[in-house]
Amino acid sequence: MVHIYNKDGLIGFCQDIIRIPSFAGKEKEVIQRAYQELLKLNFDRVEIDDFGSVVGILRNGDGPTVIFDAHMDTVGVEPVSDWSVDPFGAEVRDDKIYGRGAMDMKGPASAMVYGLSALINNREAFRGTVIASLTTLEEISEAVALAHVIDQFGADIIVICEATNLRLARAQRGRAEIALTTHGVPSHSSTPQFGIDAVQKMTTLIERMNALPMPTHPFLGSGVQALTDIISKPYPAISTIPYECRVTYDRRLLIGETEESILAELKEMIRTAQAEDPELRVTAEIAHAAYSAYTGKAYDFKKFLPAWEMPENHSVVLAASKALSEAQVGDGVIGRWHFCTNGSLPERHSRLPIIGFGPGEEGLAHRKDEYIGIDHLIEAARGYTALAKALSMEY
Repeated sequence: MVHIYNKDGLIGFCQDIIRIPSFAGKEKEVIQRAYQELLKLNFDRVEIDDFGSVVGILRNGDGPTVIFDAHMDTVGVEPVSDWSVDPFGAEVRDDKIYGRGAMDMKGPASAMVYGLSALINNREAFRGTVIASLTTLEEISEAVALAHVIDQFGADIIVICEATNLRLARAQRGRAEIALTTHGVPSHSSTPQFGIDAVQKMTTLIERMNALPMPTHPFLGSGVQALTDIISKPYPAISTIPYECRVTYDRRLLIGETEESILAELKEMIRTAQAEDPELRVTAEIAHAAYSAYTGKAYDFKKFLPAWEMPENHSVVLAASKALSEAQVGDGVIGRWHFCTNGSLPERHSRLPIIGFGPGEEGLAHRKDEYIGIDHLIEAARGYTALAKALSMEY
């Protein structure tokens, strides 16, 4: 059997999956590679589901079902010229593995798989069901693929394996994509007075959006709102005043913010703007999108994912913190994520206890020269073993 302390096996698997491009919706090859690794490590059951996610299952009698989740898709690498290494080279420098997905989150996935594999020949160390969930599509539709895994196998506890710098996480911001569309009247650009320029109207609205005060939370900090894209119609607008302009804002949500509260805030801002400019016509909505998994599975995704927080004294938080401390993993600090993860589950699973733990630094996500420290990989694998034991036996 390949054991957690087989450093070469863990590092080799991590490098292998970094070398396989796996942008969201195009994860088939990396999932197949992970499937083979789970089989090699002798997980009791290994299968790929409708969304293309692969799960490795370990069972030991009655007990809770604990799911450890890591997504296998990544964002893109453009502009490649900014990288000082090959984004898919998995090069090792100064005991760090470089490449797209090294931290977000193929490194954590590798550590989790190897950490849980330590239970295979140590069945008395856990009870119930422990699942290694390697999911797809997280970068474009958080929680959709994980929710499907939960629907299939059930769950009593969820451990999200995103980077936490080896600390336990008990909360995260949510995420909403806000779409604003201004509507104008087209005309020839040589006679703009006969039209209404939707882009010009949008520029004043952007100023108001940027001025909106963000709420704060004592643990999660401040909310964040960032403009992420702007498009107009027609495009290209050859000698034509644009009749439509659409912008998207990425809003990072705090505890208690809802679709209704966000939309009410936007509508109030729009009413104020229209009182000053009667020509301003705007629609505001939470964005929807239709996607397909690489399996062909089609789904619709509403881009609103709530923030969540586990109480500091929750039994799962306490058991996990104790386990990591006894395994001498991390520094004992209990933290949170600033970004959104697969932990923002839909309403049907929102009451499940969720915690997070992973190697790597959150701030490296989606940046050039992304890396994972080899020491973090090894320590995280020990942490996943400890968490699986504690959460299955103590909860």
